[in-house]
Amino acid sequence: MSVLVRSMKMPNGCKECHFRLSIGLVDACTLLRKNISATVERGGFHSDCPLVELPPHGRLIDADTLLSSDLGGEPFKSVIRRVLMQTPTIIEAEVD
Repeated sequence: MSVLVRSMKMPNGCKECHFRLSIGLVDACTLLRKNISATVERGGFHSDCPLVELPPHGRLIDADTLLSSDLGGEPFKSVIRRVLMQTPTIIEAEVD
């Protein structure tokens, strides 16, 4: 399952991350549940980091809901469907 945290900026590395827990000389990632002290020391992100920066995008919509609604007839729906199929995906759908 994926989570989007509104208004959270992508950190520049583990050292600046909101999910880093520092206890004495030990740094841990609360998401990975791993010691990340070596990564914090050298900079950058742990190789298993699940954070992904969201590219600049417009408003995200539920295309399935849009296509299932009454849009003024099949010709208009056909145009909308074609446009949606040619539009790149910003966040992939999760499959359970």
